[in-house]
Order: sequence, then C-alpha cells, then structure tokens
Amino acid sequence: MMQQVTLIFAIACGISCFAQAPWPSSNWDVATNLTNIMSASGVEGLSGVHFNPSKNQLFLVQDNGRLRVIQLNEQTGNHLQLTDRNLGGDLEGITQINDEDNEFWVINENDYRIERFQYNANFSTVNLVRSYDLLLPQSGMSDSNDGGPEGICFVPDSFLNQSGFVSSVSGAAYTSQKGMGGLIFIAHQNLGQIWVFDVNQNVNDDYMLVGCYNTNRLESCGLSFDKSTGLLYILHNIDNNYLEVCDLSVTQVGQNFKLNKIQEFNVTIPTNGGKNIEGVALSPKCEEPQNPAVFLVRDVSGNQSTNALKQFRPFGLLGACGDLSTNESAQENEIPFYPNPSSGLVYFNLQSSESFEIEIMDLQGKLMSRQDCSSEQNELQLPHLPPGVYLLKIQERFFKLFLE
Repeated sequence: MMQQVTLIFAIACGISCFAQAPWPSSNWDVATNLTNIMSASGVEGLSGVHFNPSKNQLFLVQDNGRLRVIQLNEQTGNHLQLTDRNLGGDLEGITQINDEDNEFWVINENDYRIERFQYNANFSTVNLVRSYDLLLPQSGMSDSNDGGPEGICFVPDSFLNQSGFVSSVSGAAYTSQKGMGGLIFIAHQNLGQIWVFDVNQNVNDDYMLVGCYNTNRLESCGLSFDKSTGLLYILHNIDNNYLEVCDLSVTQVGQNFKLNKIQEFNVTIPTNGGKNIEGVALSPKCEEPQNPAVFLVRDVSGNQSTNALKQFRPFGLLGACGDLSTNESAQENEIPFYPNPSSGLVYFNLQSSESFEIEIMDLQGKLMSRQDCSSEQNELQLPHLPPGVYLLKIQERFFKLFLE
C-alpha cells in the first residue's frame, strides 16, 4: 500500500492569477454599525482603523487629526469609547507594532510623515515621540499634490522571510536592519503603490527605503496585515471599493516590482450617501477561525456620520492556519526538506518505510507533475519552474519553499 504524500507548489501569482470575488460577508447596510459608540458629534472624515486583538481595542483616526479608541466587549456587547482627542494633522492610517505596547503609529498625509505616539494606560496622555519626514531624499517619495500616503501597517521579519520578500531597490531578499524586527508598509493614494521602509524607532527621520511596489489598482487608501496567516490586505477606492489580498511575494515586470495578488474582493457599496471607504482592519483569522471580523470606515460628514464604522462578521478571511503561523521555532526543527532556498533539487527527511506519491499542482489545483518515490529515495528534482515562492503541502502540513 502506498502512503499518500501531497506537495502543492503554490506559484506566487501575478496580476491575473485570480478573478475578482464577491464580498464574503453581509453588505454595508446590514453589517453591524459601531459608529454610535463614539462621541455623539464630530464623527466625520474617518480615514484609518486598526484592531488590537490582544486588548480587544479598535483604534481610529480622522482626517481632521482626531484619535478615537474603542474597547470592544464581544461577550456583553457593551462597547466603550476610551478616548477622543485631537492629535492634529491629516491622519489617514494607524497601526501598532507590538499589541502589548502602549504606542501606535500613524501616517500624516498632508505632511508626508510617519509619526509614533506613546500613551498611558487610560489614554489621559498621548505624546508624539518620533517623526519621519517622507519627503527627505532617502525616501524616494515626492509630493504628488493630488494625493499622498494614506495607509500604514507593520510586517514582522518572520513573514518577510517566509514569503521570500524582495527589496525593489536591491533586488535581493530583505529583512529589517534598523532594529524594529520588521518593516513599515505605506499605501499611497497616487498610483496605488505600496512603499516599504526600514525604520529606526529611536531616532527621528532615520529610515531607509526598501522598495516601492505596484498593486492591482492605481489608488490605495488602507492597509491591514493578518499576523496569523501572513497575508496583506490592501484597500482601494479608485472607482469602486476593492479589498486586495497579497502574500508578500514579489514579481518583477521590467523595471517595476509588484506584490502578488491572491484574491480581490468587490467591497459592498453603502446605499445611503458617501461611498468613499477609507480604512480597513481585521481580527486575525486563526485566533477566531469560526468568526473572524473585518472593520471598515468611510469618509463621510453630516447625518451620514451615524453610519461610518461597520463590522462585518463572520468574514471569509483567506490563508492557512497552524503551520503558517508565527511559531517559527516549532517549524524550523520540523521542516522535512532542505535546502531552502533551493535551485531545483530538494532532499527529504521523511521517516517512512513505505513508498509515497508526490503531486505538484498550481493554485487552481491543476496537476503539473506526479511522481512515485520509493522509501529509500530522499531527494526530488523539481520540474522546471521559474524562481519564486512555492507552497509545499507535505502530509497535510504546509511549508514555503524558495526557488532561486
């Protein structure tokens, strides 16, 4: 009897790898409205949102410089606004590096600045501690006048390593060098590009451009990163509202680099007034696999502001749980093949006394190759495949292989 061992090589996709998908949740009008948790007045121009799963808190910023933080209680439904204060500036996006730290980072569009704030436990004090001018020469970014940086998120080095993330500046694999343990991703309204920076969190204006990457659209306004699956969610509102999902792998097309799209959702459009959805946040898929949530905010004013923050739950978040989590230490000692990266030949450490079958498929499930391996065989010559990131499924476990 042959033991079934399936290897799925998930080719890092380009622009047309997947067709657009319908919104995998309720539409805007019937989704849970969380707007009334905030202050009765002044809820307008919502532009950025971030969810902290450790503290169950929702951070929001407005383009008039206001910060709001909501404490969510899913058991009782008694949500509470913890703070409502004016930080100043045109705040378009917000994120956190470490969910346990009392600090957050924002992107200030008009001033082209990344800003780092620290706060005390009850938010009675919120102080700007670091600032990074994105119009300095090292950024590579220029003032586009008609639209600037709008979304921000942080991606840990562990996921950059797993995905084979490449700097568009050097063309080589890249992880942080300035001590943050990851990189800051910025969504730009002009051309929809994602700009990536290596930032020194302890020194003002000390950062380095890692790269600039095209997306599937020519406008980007929001970012959210799922640390449980390693997927990046990019919000676009150029002619409609779209949510693009990328896996951090990169394709070079001529002189340009592009983040590889896994899927794109057509976001439901609100029927009552403004259709400009500006910010996205999500709860990690693998922490609540049966009931993940996505939060959206829209930039509206007047009586439409009573319907500006919506929660979509359940939501069909993408990605695999378990073996593609952040538990790198457990995986490093258990990966049953080497070397990684590979030039086309991999060796296996599979402990099996039986023969097994290997199948190689693309992301759509198309069979590309099938090979029978004997119990004594410990190597596999891969079929000719272009360099990139591939996903291996070995005995119901997932691993990533980098082909050089």
